[in-house]
Amino acid sequence: MEVVAESVAGIDVHQKEITVTVLIGSAESAKPKKVHARFQTVTFDLKACGAWLKQQDVKQVLMESTGQYWRPVWQILEPFGFNMILCNPRIIKNIPGKKTDQKDSEWLSELARYGLVSASYVPPRQIQELRESTRLSKSITQQMTRLKNQVHDILQRSNIKLTTYVSDIFSGSGRRILALLENGEVINLASIEQAGTGKRGYRLKATPKQILASLMAL
Repeated sequence: MEVVAESVAGIDVHQKEITVTVLIGSAESAKPKKVHARFQTVTFDLKACGAWLKQQDVKQVLMESTGQYWRPVWQILEPFGFNMILCNPRIIKNIPGKKTDQKDSEWLSELARYGLVSASYVPPRQIQELRESTRLSKSITQQMTRLKNQVHDILQRSNIKLTTYVSDIFSGSGRRILALLENGEVINLASIEQAGTGKRGYRLKATPKQILASLMAL
């Protein structure tokens, strides 16, 4: 096989630590220099790994996209200027030739040396952060929707028909009336009238009597 990279590192990523194998040798070299090392995945150790790889004159680094564990490793090593390659674990498993007792990091370094894997697309740091914030925002919105639906279900099972007269029980007057139930306060016409008046003096469209009737559980 033809050597496409003469100074490479394969990194086997785990939650607690990473295992690194470095292969350095010219295309004419039958047996390249091989060095192994392990580093913890705390920031200090990952930066030490980057400095160590620089000392070994590594140009290219290959790792698998293992869960979310690869992300901090990538983010810390990328500024060192390596040609970073991320590959799909399923692709790695389907490549024949790995020895039974061979370390995963060593196998990755050989794949990098001979260019046997295609790189997955990794967007720039700013795009990654934008995607993560967008996913988080979407996840929070979905969680809020689920929780609100649970509250609606509890009210309906208890035959509390507040939503019949209040379009949104999670804001404004609806939220204040719901708080009366949550806090176990005495609910009467006066308390409903007070809860139904907002900062600008707006009032509920339904009458206090209708609201009171809707709050009468089974």
